[in-house]
Amino acid sequence: MKTKRHIISALTLIVFGLLYLGSAATPTFEANVKTYVSPSLNSSEITSVAIFSLRNAFTQTSSLGIGDLNEINRLFQTSFIEKNRKTTLVNAYSATELLNKGKLVDDYSKFVTVYTQTGIPNTETLKKIGNELKVNGVIQGFIENVIQNDGLMGIREGETRIVFKYVMFSTISGEVLWEVTCVTSAKSGTNFLGGTTKEVTAPPVSEAMKNMKSKIDAAMLTL
Repeated sequence: MKTKRHIISALTLIVFGLLYLGSAATPTFEANVKTYVSPSLNSSEITSVAIFSLRNAFTQTSSLGIGDLNEINRLFQTSFIEKNRKTTLVNAYSATELLNKGKLVDDYSKFVTVYTQTGIPNTETLKKIGNELKVNGVIQGFIENVIQNDGLMGIREGETRIVFKYVMFSTISGEVLWEVTCVTSAKSGTNFLGGTTKEVTAPPVSEAMKNMKSKIDAAMLTL
């Protein structure tokens, strides 16, 4: 009888152990996308667009590094090119070089700061940039938030969430032509109900970034 009870106990521990390992090690992924397209958008007027480097729009320290920011921007640029073959895209590196050449770096930095704080684009600055870079539109991306919360087994999931936004401005009218906001996240499963309060570490940001491309593709504007 003791041997039988020992075997049952051992099997129970194995089952709970597998549940624990499976739920803790395998993240699930979620992403939400919200888009806005201006009623005044005239695709025929937008033949060339410049994109700039992704910027943080919040002041907290996050685990997103320069490499992560560049990767998100690369995914966005790739998607834009795939969906808009006839539109010329000036990439982030070239756009920054042209800003430097035209001595508009400070003007653009001020433009981004004021827009982030007020939501109002400076039409004159956009026209200057449009003339210097010879583009009809400017795209700027922002990291809105990065949240990492550890979980507790059997109580709550560990989660990493990234909120980012891209805005396209007209260098002709100065208005916002298009905007997309994406919330992408990864969660550490917590199905183990064995009464433990073991901490579940939030997934790394790389896990939360895994499904970005498909969401960006789904929301990408086609001119």
